[in-house]
Amino acid sequence: IDTPTGSYWHAIMHRREPDAANSKYWWRQVGRHPVFEQLAIEARALGYWSSESHWNPATFVDCCETERGTGSEREMILRRVQLREWELLFSWCARAAGR
Repeated sequence: IDTPTGSYWHAIMHRREPDAANSKYWWRQVGRHPVFEQLAIEARALGYWSSESHWNPATFVDCCETERGTGSEREMILRRVQLREWELLFSWCARAAGR
């Protein structure tokens, strides 16, 4: 789906594969998505920390790649953030569809 939201879903799937480079390509197609502001707030509340003041999906991809498969507490935090990201994006899509 050739829209920022379609690119968002595409980027998530490549991040999960894992295919970090392809995920980052699709994040560049997304630009600044309306979900990012709330995601940044909720990610911090879940324990995700970044030195950046705004949500940077490329940085998040790098964090996921670094922690993937380690079983660390940070990996568990990143997984919780990803779940919340899906929830926020699903909700945003439902609202955009008028449901």
